[in-house]
Amino acid sequence: MRLQRRLFLAFLFFTSLGWSSITFAAGQPPKTIVDNGDSKSFVFVPEVKLTSVNNQFGNLVGARFGLMLNHKFMIGLGGYGMPIPENVPMGYGGVAVEYLPWSDRATHFSFGALVGAGGLPNLTFLVVEPHVKFNANISAWLRLGVGGGYRFIGGAGSADSLLRGPELTLSLGFGR
Repeated sequence: MRLQRRLFLAFLFFTSLGWSSITFAAGQPPKTIVDNGDSKSFVFVPEVKLTSVNNQFGNLVGARFGLMLNHKFMIGLGGYGMPIPENVPMGYGGVAVEYLPWSDRATHFSFGALVGAGGLPNLTFLVVEPHVKFNANISAWLRLGVGGGYRFIGGAGSADSLLRGPELTLSLGFGR
């Protein structure tokens, strides 16, 4: 029984060596997520979000900054706040991701989300904010976007329903 197990493990080991040498011999290095010779760049995306907070129409201003991988996937940070404190002095931020599957086309859609935390005076809350955007590549380094999303709020107690809601987003992306 022990001999059979050793022979089986030796067979698996030498078989895997054979397949890997065939793959590398064919000139096809393994694909990796980050460092496979594809492009990486930084992007900066200022945004304005038209939304309702505390049953009043308002806007949020902010931006996302992150690393763009292969012109298709962005991961970074984002933050937004109310520019007029008379409305609701709210702000939030967190980790931002976005997927642009057709970014090589002049116009395309993207799908993203922000997951983080925010606050009001004497109150903190969690935020999950998915969105879909329609983008137009103005140039190789400039992208105009318009989209929609929904701000989910948790942990704010009775204020949850006053802070969550749909939003219309206008963005201008700088970077490749």
